[in-house]
Amino acid sequence: SRFISAEALLLLYGTLCGCPIGAKNAVTLFERGRIDKRQAEYLCSFTNNAGVSFVVGFVGKELFGDVRVGIKLVIFQLISSFICALVMKRVLLKQKKPLILFGLNERRVGLREAVYDSALTMLNLCACVVFFMVAGGVVTRIFCLPPLADAVLKSVTEFSSGCAAAARIGTGAFAVTAFAIGQTGLSVALQVKSVIKSKLSFLPFLIGKLLSGLIMTALAIIFG
Repeated sequence: SRFISAEALLLLYGTLCGCPIGAKNAVTLFERGRIDKRQAEYLCSFTNNAGVSFVVGFVGKELFGDVRVGIKLVIFQLISSFICALVMKRVLLKQKKPLILFGLNERRVGLREAVYDSALTMLNLCACVVFFMVAGGVVTRIFCLPPLADAVLKSVTEFSSGCAAAARIGTGAFAVTAFAIGQTGLSVALQVKSVIKSKLSFLPFLIGKLLSGLIMTALAIIFG
């Protein structure tokens, strides 16, 4: 942490581990007094991403039958996160230098605390995914939406089911999948909200994910 900025470090964690790790790390640093509120909100805006294993393994290999599709989406996600970080830093922060964290691992966490905290996070994540997956499925069945609209709606509610629906539509499948991964949907938004609670503003996260979704869609259309 002496040589890597907080932006790069939390983006790496968020990309490797998935949502809502970026928000959880930002809140932890804020609670420990390592960063201020505005800096934590800035970090939340671009560090909550779909995990690499999900994008490459599930989306690329299982849905599209090609790992290279997943790798391309991971690259697009990193590019969109980087652009989003530049934009949000200009909006939220006055400083131009990266946030450097010294002695990041100064506090040790016991096994019991780590297991307990991880279990609560996983339970929250699974509950959000199941609820919004069912909600999206119910709405699309009631209104009998066409495949493209069905995929977009499911992407907005729960992005993994949105990716699965997008893979079946044929033309435009890659772009809709990129949109789903970029904006991550209401399920992840609720997960992040449960992590930040009233400690941080929720708006920077929402703006960041909307921007990320638009950038990833544009990259998919141009380079897909």
